[in-house]
Amino acid sequence: MTRKMLINATEEEECRVAVLKNNVLQEFYIERPSMGTCLGNIYKGRVANIEPSIGAAFVNIGGPRNGFLHASDLNLETLNGSSALGKQSNRVTKNGPPRRRSDLHVQSLLKVGQEIMVQVSKDGIGDKGPTLTTYFSLPGRYLVFMPGVSKHGISRKIESEEERTRLKGLVGELIPFDDDLGVIVRTAGANQPKKELLKDFRYLTNIWSNICHKSTSLESPTPLYRENDLVIRALRDVFTTDISEILVDSDEVYGKARDFMEAVLPRHVDKVSLYRGSHPLFDHFQLEEELDSVLHPRIALQSGGWLFIEQTEALVAIDVNSGKFKGKELEETASAINLEASVEIARQLRLRDLGGLIVIDFIDMHSAEHQRAVEKKFREALREDRARIKLLKLSTFGVIEMTRQRVRPSLESFVFGKCPHCKGTGFVATSETMSLNIIRKIRRWVMQDASPSIHIVLNDRMAEYILNSKKRLIMDLEEQNQKRILIRGDAALAPDEIVREPSGAELNGQKWLFE
Repeated sequence: MTRKMLINATEEEECRVAVLKNNVLQEFYIERPSMGTCLGNIYKGRVANIEPSIGAAFVNIGGPRNGFLHASDLNLETLNGSSALGKQSNRVTKNGPPRRRSDLHVQSLLKVGQEIMVQVSKDGIGDKGPTLTTYFSLPGRYLVFMPGVSKHGISRKIESEEERTRLKGLVGELIPFDDDLGVIVRTAGANQPKKELLKDFRYLTNIWSNICHKSTSLESPTPLYRENDLVIRALRDVFTTDISEILVDSDEVYGKARDFMEAVLPRHVDKVSLYRGSHPLFDHFQLEEELDSVLHPRIALQSGGWLFIEQTEALVAIDVNSGKFKGKELEETASAINLEASVEIARQLRLRDLGGLIVIDFIDMHSAEHQRAVEKKFREALREDRARIKLLKLSTFGVIEMTRQRVRPSLESFVFGKCPHCKGTGFVATSETMSLNIIRKIRRWVMQDASPSIHIVLNDRMAEYILNSKKRLIMDLEEQNQKRILIRGDAALAPDEIVREPSGAELNGQKWLFE
């Protein structure tokens, strides 16, 4: 098994990172400066509004939309010191442990105009502003540092009990439990010596000290800490030691990548190479065509079956279809396609970065053994996912329900905008339907307006359609109401768009298709 990381940064407007396993795309990340992601950033903000009915506050962090801060994301340990913004409060009180945030109302914790330090835990999606928290977390290569939380943890993906015990002991030596400093050992921290963990811990505590210092000297709203760009995040969070090569197609980014690897992972710095092929990097590995298919709702399986992926506002629906696959028996056919689909669905979730509630409709299987095999295969395929996942068992209807952590917009919403014609439904009205709606509007204007003439501008094709198919109706309307109806076309208008111009518009030299 060979794994490679490809970094495409030849375009100033976009940076892309792909991870391949045996030359098959497994992970894909994209970032555009114009999109303005703020995930992971820490700000000194000001409470703009409090909504007790939803138990939340809206905080001005200097962006176009206020951030959403729910009561459940208020850490009393850091909030108690938020007058000094960042000073840690003593966890032990005379009356015992501090009250939990769920025991208090948001209006008793925050006031309008109050300055507060917050971190973006989820980028804004659509018309929603970013989601904020006061449970701060700073990720390093091996550790995640959480000030104000007395918690030491080990990544669940480190499964060896012996290694988990060793790491717990090392973390306990680095950070006493009563220091009110939380740490989680990341998956990359497995089998690392104490000196590497200590180096990472000191690096993160220095960052936090700088953040706290800024918070006392700067006026709100203002950024206190900005997360690294995609290249550094990929090397820090996505790179694993089994990746044999990191190919970069930009001289500037190549230098930046080598500098980071020399500072953080010096033993692997030689894996970073500058790509100088005659073909573009992603074309060389035949990724461009595959990335186009990733954005298509229908995904072909090697067996001949299909996946249909439909993303709605509330959930993602995935349907497994047998397609052209033909087996000897229906049960064997269903089992074979579902097993293949399990692996591909897990891959598509990663590539498209789909989140929220996900419902998967597998082909019905009657055998309990086959059902267990599909469920097991799917769980194994999901282990490669870095997002937090909760998964229910396969139901009697052949449906699996799951949730996947959503921290940023999906790839689809990142690349595509809503169609101005279909408004995101995927359907447009027929010419007959649009013409009827247009005629109704014309009839209403003719009957309600006292002007001697009505001037209508339509999409040029719709104007021609009206001229050919509704000419008699228009003439009847003119005769019944003793008014002239003038129609002309404009290619710039949408097919269903209709614009009424003021009387006298025919004098401006425009050509009217129908008079």
